[in-house]
Amino acid sequence: MSNQVQETDCKELTLSNLLNTDKDLSFDSESFAPGIKFINLQNHLGSDGSISIFEFTELDSFIPRRFFFVHDVPPNNSRGFHAHKDCIQLLIAAHGVCTLEIKRGQKNLKIIMDSAEIGVLLPAMTWATQTYKDKNTVLIVLASHTYDPKDYIEDFELYSQMIRDSASE
Repeated sequence: MSNQVQETDCKELTLSNLLNTDKDLSFDSESFAPGIKFINLQNHLGSDGSISIFEFTELDSFIPRRFFFVHDVPPNNSRGFHAHKDCIQLLIAAHGVCTLEIKRGQKNLKIIMDSAEIGVLLPAMTWATQTYKDKNTVLIVLASHTYDPKDYIEDFELYSQMIRDSASE
């Protein structure tokens, strides 16, 4: 059960660099991680703080059934190391910085999640690992399915074989 991945094609993207630019949030992720979407949350700044809002009607294919958040992870520790067979997830770095590494076959995408204004929608069958940059980082996850251990793929070689098999069908 190895989680080691040979990186042959990797692109890096920092979410805060997409803010206040003319860059399309959909960016060309299809060649790196098919189905990945960047969701621009409505952000309202005020003297009493900020609020970031997302209306789920914007994604009719995604209805959250589960919510959790990851916090108090020691700096530079990683979590994840798995894919889901059916579950779709929306990840939002509510506070702090988290590096999200997505692997699809031998293609890799590294996303520096440093803005609470943009979420990352991960389709099913996307291998993901998150590395937390400081103890105060909080990652919010909205999932399309309730928890089911049978939905998890935690062996990267098995996952890679499943991707190869689906590509040859």
